[in-house]
Amino acid sequence: MEVDDRDKQQFLELQNKMMDNSQKLRNVVQQERLIISSGKRASLTAEELGPMPEDAKLYESIGRAYFLMPKAKLMEELGEQQQTCRAEIRKAAEAKQGYERAIKGVESELRELLQNSPQLAKAVSTGAGF
Repeated sequence: MEVDDRDKQQFLELQNKMMDNSQKLRNVVQQERLIISSGKRASLTAEELGPMPEDAKLYESIGRAYFLMPKAKLMEELGEQQQTCRAEIRKAAEAKQGYERAIKGVESELRELLQNSPQLAKAVSTGAGF
C-alpha cells in the first residue's frame, strides 16, 4: 500500500514545525543561561564592593578601557543590571514554556496522524522513504 500524499505532506510539515520549535527552545535555554550568568556576575561584584569604603577608587570596564567610577554610581548600575537580568529571565522562562507547549502540541498532532494513517506509521517505523 502506498502512503497518501496528503499524509506525507502533513507529516513533513509537522516534522519541520517540531524541528523549528526545538531549535527555538534550545536558543532560549542558552540565552537564559547567559542571562543568569550575567546576573550572578553583577550580584557577586556588588557583594564584593559592598564593604569597600565610599572613597575607594573603582573602575568600570567599558570595552577595552577602564573608567574611574564613584562607588555609589557603580553599585547603582550593578543593581539595575540585576533587575534587568531578573526581568529577562522571566521573559525567557515564559518563552521556554511557550515553546515546550508548542512541541507537546506538535507531538500530539504527529501521534494522531500516525494513528490515523497506519501506512505512514509503518513507513516511518521502518525508515523507508516516502
